Amino acid sequence: MNRGLAGKTGYQGTTNLISNVAAQGQPQALLAANFAEPAVYTVAFNISASGVLPIPTPSPVWPPPPGGQPPLPAIAQPTSGDSAGILCRAICNFKVEGALVTRQLDVGSGAQISMCCQGVDVFVFDATYLVAGPNNIQYGVSATVTKGVRSSGPQNPPSLLASVTPGQGGTIAPLTPVSVPVPQNVGVASVQITIADTTHAATVPDFVLAVQKVGAFNIQIWQPALTQGQWIKVTPGTTSIVLTNFSPTDSVAYCVVFGIDG
Repeated sequence: MNRGLAGKTGYQGTTNLISNVAAQGQPQALLAANFAEPAVYTVAFNISASGVLPIPTPSPVWPPPPGGQPPLPAIAQPTSGDSAGILCRAICNFKVEGALVTRQLDVGSGAQISMCCQGVDVFVFDATYLVAGPNNIQYGVSATVTKGVRSSGPQNPPSLLASVTPGQGGTIAPLTPVSVPVPQNVGVASVQITIADTTHAATVPDFVLAVQKVGAFNIQIWQPALTQGQWIKVTPGTTSIVLTNFSPTDSVAYCVVFGIDG
């Protein structure tokens, strides 16, 4: 993955992406930085809507027509790219003595990731299609590299939204399991699961079990209802997390977010 890196050398970089285009998921080089000595370095990201062009506002007619100016039509203004539901992802390849460590994270303004390295190559791509976001929103992505540990702390790790099982739409039917694949070789270290009973909104959905699995083997079992808002350690080698709804009557909405080591 060296596409475009030669022109992106430096401790900062910027590029533009467009949401939900035909070439979705194609990584673009953002920056390539090399350091004099190994140390902990932090990559910090920012999203801007600088590439979104404003819609011109109509001007009054001159000279005024007989009877005065007609009312000017209302023109819908564009939605800024950083609040329109876009999803941007970054791939960071950290290098130490020829060894490569890859991390992947969702990018928003203020997202940060740290790693001990001698250099880092950063790529970004638009992943809006994963969340059915808006089409053709052009937005800017920028990043800077600085020496030191990220400021957001261990309680707020870099995160990666899990892919929803096709056809499920983020909902588990009664007496049904859903398998959420754990991305491999991107630094998944923890998981946060949020669930809600969509049939009886006031009911705590304590009938849902989560299981970390390595292939067909169960590694860890817990109730997400008891850990809402908490990060649960993901055992190394975990390949999937299976959520099972044991209620015979109630459907459950779910969201799975992975915490990334960095």
